[in-house]
Amino acid sequence: MTKGYTSSLVLVVDSEGVGVEEVIPEGFKVHSPYPNPFNPSTAIRYELPNNSHVEVVVYDILGRKVKIIEDSYTSAGVHEVVWNGIDNNGEEVSSGVYLFKVKAGEFIKQGKMVLVR
Repeated sequence: MTKGYTSSLVLVVDSEGVGVEEVIPEGFKVHSPYPNPFNPSTAIRYELPNNSHVEVVVYDILGRKVKIIEDSYTSAGVHEVVWNGIDNNGEEVSSGVYLFKVKAGEFIKQGKMVLVR
């Protein structure tokens, strides 16, 4: 295990009776976007210790909502979302600093990322 990463290992049996190991984190965690700066896309990885409604939203530097990446009920585990620099209208956004917010239940984490076109 890597430093600062605490988790439980759960054995899940799929529909064919095959055991699949699944990592269940012991706490909420959001990793820095990678790569950052980015072009054409960046990934935000987050860890959920239990099932939660998750929202991942990108904002411009003025706080205007640019893109809703995730807005769904998500199972416990390690997840990753990718933002490709496209807004909610399907348009490419310009180079610059963008903010992101990950909200899962009461947990909220914010950060920034830089798009270089």
